[in-house]
Amino acid sequence: MMVFSLEELFVWGKNDKGQLGLGHKLYQDKPTPLESLTVPFYQTAVGSEHSLILMGDSNLYGCGDNRYGQLGIIIDSTCQLSPTKINGIHGEIIKIACGGSHSMALLRDGTLYSWGKNDVGQLGVGHTQNLHLPTQVTALNHQIIQIECGNNFSVALTKEG
Repeated sequence: MMVFSLEELFVWGKNDKGQLGLGHKLYQDKPTPLESLTVPFYQTAVGSEHSLILMGDSNLYGCGDNRYGQLGIIIDSTCQLSPTKINGIHGEIIKIACGGSHSMALLRDGTLYSWGKNDVGQLGVGHTQNLHLPTQVTALNHQIIQIECGNNFSVALTKEG
């Protein structure tokens, strides 16, 4: 996924789990506009087979693989072919990140939410059970200013350094 401007979001490549958000599972061999959401777009993040899209109004959407809850939504199937709104995050989202099969969202006030696969503790919630809904990470006693995810791990930079 690539945001070329706040008004254009293009997607391409592998799409067998619907991770491009186009409403189907066909691969795309050239940049294709994602037209199912209204502008403005703010940020995107991608995992192995899922995608998050943060809109300018701080609404968060997810599409693609959801076997481990990495989309932060409860659905009957393991895939979501079109962007679906993620609820349960209370505050203004300023940064999103995806690992292989987990996701995180950072709020303006420094609050961190995580969800998805958690087999090695990558969600930072004190256990190793998968979470299908966004859950606040409370173990950090400092204001977080930056987040990143790797395949099976997460990092957070605090205001204190």
